[in-house]
Amino acid sequence: MTPLLLRKFNELTNGEFDYIKLTEVNVLVKSQRIEVFLIYPEEKRSEVLSATKKIVLTIKNIINSEADVDVILTMSHFDLEFFKKDFIEFFKVYPSISALTDPNNLSAEKSNGIVEVNLKLPDTACEYIKDKGVDKILDDFLYNSYCETIKFNFIPIAEEKEKDEIDDFLEEVTEPEISLVLERPDGRFITPENVEEFIGNIVYDKAVYACDVPKLKDKVVVCGEITDWQEMRRKPKDDETEGKPFYKFTLRDYTGQVKCLIFPRSNMLEKVNLLSNGKQVVVRGDIKENTFKGETTHDIFVKDLSLCTLPAEFSENKFVHLVEKEYKTVFPKPYVELEQVNLFTPDKEVAPYLRGKTFVVFDLETTGTSIAFDKIIEIAAFKIVDGVIKEVFSSFVNPGIPIPAKITALTSITDADVEDAPPIEDVLPDFQKFADGAILVGHNIGGFDIPFINNAGEPLHIRFNHPYEDTYPLSKTYIKGLKNNKLGTVASYFGIVNEHAHRADSDTLANAKVFLKLAEYMS
Repeated sequence: MTPLLLRKFNELTNGEFDYIKLTEVNVLVKSQRIEVFLIYPEEKRSEVLSATKKIVLTIKNIINSEADVDVILTMSHFDLEFFKKDFIEFFKVYPSISALTDPNNLSAEKSNGIVEVNLKLPDTACEYIKDKGVDKILDDFLYNSYCETIKFNFIPIAEEKEKDEIDDFLEEVTEPEISLVLERPDGRFITPENVEEFIGNIVYDKAVYACDVPKLKDKVVVCGEITDWQEMRRKPKDDETEGKPFYKFTLRDYTGQVKCLIFPRSNMLEKVNLLSNGKQVVVRGDIKENTFKGETTHDIFVKDLSLCTLPAEFSENKFVHLVEKEYKTVFPKPYVELEQVNLFTPDKEVAPYLRGKTFVVFDLETTGTSIAFDKIIEIAAFKIVDGVIKEVFSSFVNPGIPIPAKITALTSITDADVEDAPPIEDVLPDFQKFADGAILVGHNIGGFDIPFINNAGEPLHIRFNHPYEDTYPLSKTYIKGLKNNKLGTVASYFGIVNEHAHRADSDTLANAKVFLKLAEYMS
């Protein structure tokens, strides 16, 4: 459809606008709309503006649909200094390559409508870029961002002293030294759509997440919807009857919000007064850290502001804590069954459901039942491999708050027990390693343990999205006639003794044995 539409458009306009490129066509069935996105070169701006009505009507006549047709015209712009910034932003999602990209090694020449861009990089980096298809992703990015024909060349340079740096960067791909990675490799950016010049220079840049602004310095680009729009006045100078106006507003995107300020020149006031709550904009400005009454904020002093549309579909690209290579705080121990073994009784055959699988049965003790406010004070887990309990993971956790008396009465865990225990920040990465690749098991695990441990892991970017089995509903399914399905009741049914109920290690061992019994029904 794309080449046919553009070819028909050029036929009907006798090639008058053959420099216009069609980048995207969206068919929105529910709203009965068709969106056509066109870009044109900067030098053709006046021609396109004077002929906008003709261009739009021609496109609508070609489509000839009962649906509403929206034609969005966007000006392309190529400037080497701007392009360097855009290019550097693109490679931020490839940190190893970004570390090797020196803007001084980037050059461009424009001839006969073609922009040839050269970047000098170590030859190993060039091979990596080609092997991973980064060059093709870059071509797509350039095609959708600029109307000009841009030919991008990676120029290899000899490696000598840089050899070790390249080796390190290639190792980073498979064995990163950092503990956090993004779920997707495309960074934490929002790409504004339908960008229109409004105040200052047009802002074509991708926007960072609003929630990431406090971590940044200097200049920043953020997009979002304006809220809390306010007109303010500076204190008047001696020769003024009233102070000059400035404007405060909050810019809210999908991830958070930031405070913004505009101090407009007099020739900007007319446009600034057209802004209001609900407008979607992308801004470029300087980050200023302000502290008032003990609270620190990061405000953006806006230099450039463009109108835009926020993308309709968005999913936050979250950081994920990589599973550590080694245990650092809590070290698992081999499990040794203390019960007397009858050497003359043959081993019981493992239930088919358990074969070839690894399960981690775990339990938590906490300061209370509120996932939002209470803290973990003990974690215990047993690893089952091919139907046999192999390892145990157990640790007190210092909650950083006093343990309520009713919890001590229930669990016998006191403040003294956890005083010298490691905090959750040290314990949870080790438990993540212990549970890696396993199916989690617990009693009411879906209603309490997993939500609780995921809430504790949120600041650490640790999430337990493992498949799991819950022995609470399993016991309801396979065991009939019980007065209730509490862990103690189910364990008693199977003749399993839980010597220290409401202690994580004892509860977990009992539950592990319960699960092994229930697995016989599941096969």
